Amino acid sequence: MVSRRLKLTEYQTKHRVRLSAEEARLLRRSEWSISVVPSSDEDGTYDVTPAARVGMIELGSLTIEIHPKLPLDRLLFLLSYTLDPKLWQRTLSHFIAADSIVEAVIPAFVALCSAALRKGVLQGYRHEEDMLSNVRGRVRFQEQLSGASLK
Repeated sequence: MVSRRLKLTEYQTKHRVRLSAEEARLLRRSEWSISVVPSSDEDGTYDVTPAARVGMIELGSLTIEIHPKLPLDRLLFLLSYTLDPKLWQRTLSHFIAADSIVEAVIPAFVALCSAALRKGVLQGYRHEEDMLSNVRGRVRFQEQLSGASLK
């Protein structure tokens, strides 16, 4: 099966997109609010207009990329600003102009992971040992099987 890729931009109509009847039906019924209208000049083609969502949709062999109407670095800034403005002001320089959302996010993700792991992996667990009749945490087989817990 040959895979196909369709690139769209939110709120912009792409004319004469070749889709199977099943693909058109699935797009109409999807939660993505995509307008799929048969093209007037050619059978099997549709005018496709995505609404206010960006991302990727996979319909069998068809992959649809919906790009934002503004540059990805601006979209990511707007989406993340409400989380922690100070953090994102430091991270903003890592966003790049890119063709896909994945390419735009990777540098910022790597920078955030590096910052999070700079002091080492979080060691939030306490080391605690106990002889219990039920299993909690790590089982110490040698001591459990020796019968020490039954005394």
